[in-house]
Amino acid sequence: MCEYILGIDISKSTFDIALRDVDASYVTGQFRNSEHGVRSLLKWLQNREVETLHACMEATGRYGDNLAAFLIDEGYDVSMVNPARIRAYGQSKLLRSKRDLAMIRYMVQLARDLDIATVAEMIECEQQASCVFALSVEYGQGYLYGRPEAQFRQLAVGDFPSAPAVPAALA
Repeated sequence: MCEYILGIDISKSTFDIALRDVDASYVTGQFRNSEHGVRSLLKWLQNREVETLHACMEATGRYGDNLAAFLIDEGYDVSMVNPARIRAYGQSKLLRSKRDLAMIRYMVQLARDLDIATVAEMIECEQQASCVFALSVEYGQGYLYGRPEAQFRQLAVGDFPSAPAVPAALA
């Protein structure tokens, strides 16, 4: 039996979820932070035939306590994680906020719509590479893949070759 992972971002009025499916894809949803919303989440999970689940959510105090208790009562595992630890993990994945992730997804989609290849720069570790490639970025570059060659290091410090002369007609 496969265990699903459920990420929960909770606020006073709603909670957003991302369920990692058996094929490592994600299904998302949003529910009201109320008893009705929690029951809707349980029905949503049952419709997807989720039997075993490990939920991970920020330890935000009163906003998430009822949801956590409800999930535990249903037999699911729940981890309450310090919000600072979640932010630090997101930063290690190149994501400084939820907006960063959304912006990256929009940029990749725009590039797809315009038939433009996407390149992620400044990739320094495997975690960053995994993150950007999971968002369908096609190419990556950075110290993870190697240091710049000597001729490029020279360019980086401002020793640019002279540009060709501009024709008088264009000057």
